[in-house]
Amino acid sequence: ADKPGITQWKSSIASLLGFDENYVYSELDYTYGQSGSGIFRKRDSGIFAVLTGGFVQNGREVNYGRRINSEVLSFAQGVCQDVGCSFAHFIADS
Repeated sequence: ADKPGITQWKSSIASLLGFDENYVYSELDYTYGQSGSGIFRKRDSGIFAVLTGGFVQNGREVNYGRRINSEVLSFAQGVCQDVGCSFAHFIADS
């Protein structure tokens, strides 16, 4: 790992490399063990994706995150119901 243990770090980028129905692609700096971390939208700090992994494409490191859509939200609500937790959420227009 390139960061000390038991610490929290953030990475900022100007924009995403792209997205599709289920994933967003970026050059966010991340390291092993950060999978599951939220990817936040700058304008309102809303989490819109969950860091999932990375790959190398044409010699360029590309990271991707699972977009939070109704399927992912339903899954998270089900898990919380099972373990007795709750969270606030909203569905963005765009």
